[in-house]
Amino acid sequence: MVGFNYKSHNGQWKGKDVGYAALHEYMSTHIHKPLKCHICKLVKKLELANISGTYKRVKSDWEWICRRCHMLKDGRLNKFIIISKSIPHERGPNGRFIN
Repeated sequence: MVGFNYKSHNGQWKGKDVGYAALHEYMSTHIHKPLKCHICKLVKKLELANISGTYKRVKSDWEWICRRCHMLKDGRLNKFIIISKSIPHERGPNGRFIN
């Protein structure tokens, strides 16, 4: 019987109480993944990003973008740059960073 355990008919369906990872997994199977980043239009490895920050189960609230655009949009790239500049870096004899 098709659909017997599908979505809300499944005993483990959580609806709006779904977790972060499970919601990303669900949306990634229900939203077509393009070849290019939605923002920079480059062919890169893509991540599924929530647009509004409310993590709704609505297709129009999600987009496939590359890691750099995702970090720029979330503000994580600027935080990463500021933190990395504040940490002193030393190179070892092999040229790799010690810290």
